[in-house]
Amino acid sequence: MHSDIEIHCPFCHRATAASPPPLAVLWGGQQRQLAEFLKGYDDLGTPYYVYDGQWWLAKCNACKRALLIQDDGSRVYPTPRPGPTHEGIPDPMRTDLIEAKVCLTANAYRACATMARRSLQCACVAQGAPTKTMKGGFVPLAKQINDLEERRIITPSLCRMAHAIRLIGNDGAHAEEEEVFGTVADEKAVTMEDAAEIMELAEFFLHTIYGVPKIGQNQLEKRGG
Repeated sequence: MHSDIEIHCPFCHRATAASPPPLAVLWGGQQRQLAEFLKGYDDLGTPYYVYDGQWWLAKCNACKRALLIQDDGSRVYPTPRPGPTHEGIPDPMRTDLIEAKVCLTANAYRACATMARRSLQCACVAQGAPTKTMKGGFVPLAKQINDLEERRIITPSLCRMAHAIRLIGNDGAHAEEEEVFGTVADEKAVTMEDAAEIMELAEFFLHTIYGVPKIGQNQLEKRGG
């Protein structure tokens, strides 16, 4: 039996592990691994079998739903799809968030972190954070986040959350000398778990700023408030 495999579940949209016991069948009295061969037919209708790696019938350890996994997670069926994004989050933040989700489902973890960070910075600018210094330079994201807290647009807890998004996003966007020469520390790598968590943080941050007020406004209008 294979050990657990790290996956992004297409059902519960979590970075989790799957437990894949091998599936065996009898073909012509001979036992083979069903997962090891793909059955096809030639022009005359004669069946043939092509080796296509090992396929495993697996179960997501989070939501317990069944999956089909190739080898050590190189392919997962059903193909992971991005989860829904609240319509109350406006563009370009919503577009960035959707793109980050697409990156996550494609196992592009650094790209996911970078796009999640971008959605955060777009939100800061949209909320009035400064973009240029007195001397014409660019205001770093850290100061833009702090500006939102100082003006009480976000709470201290949301401020800390935003800085976590910023730091993970920095690791996704910027290459350091150690990484270029193959000596980057493990804590600097953006893992699947990091990517899933920055997505969760970014979505919560944007939902709190845009989605929740939109829901409240819709309810007020619905009830004549």
